[in-house]
Amino acid sequence: MTYLPIGYVQSKMIRLPINLNKDWNNTINSLETINETIQFIETDDRSTKDEVYRLRSILNTKPTLYARQCSVTEDGMNEGWCWGDGLFYTKSYETTIIELRKDYPDKKDLTDDELLTLAVEVDERLYYTEWECEEDMQYAEIGGTLYDVDLLISMKEGIDKTFNS
Repeated sequence: MTYLPIGYVQSKMIRLPINLNKDWNNTINSLETINETIQFIETDDRSTKDEVYRLRSILNTKPTLYARQCSVTEDGMNEGWCWGDGLFYTKSYETTIIELRKDYPDKKDLTDDELLTLAVEVDERLYYTEWECEEDMQYAEIGGTLYDVDLLISMKEGIDKTFNS
């Protein structure tokens, strides 16, 4: 599970154009942990002050928190439709209708609103909800990428150990 954050940090650190320093880029891409990446960037004499600054900026970016992730679009969401007991989530009305049409192929004669009413009120297949409590937040978006909060917490602990040792 550490590949997404490491890949994100690595992608932000690759120099453009890439052919300026292929050895440096290859080394960055070969690192396997966030701690190795931080240590390399801060100690390698080929790293520029700008690269160190960008790395610290990435790691200190305040994330946008989301309670759930849309099962279709994979976007973060703090409101939307919960299917069953939380096995599936849809963020938008449009996405919900598309998924309901797949689940009810024999109900083509129903309007979108009628189909949603059938699924919500009759079949109790899904319901609309909003998540507001901080305890509900399970995902964080940083730089356009959605991460599991538990993964970020473990990353932060590793980063803190690196900077504080």
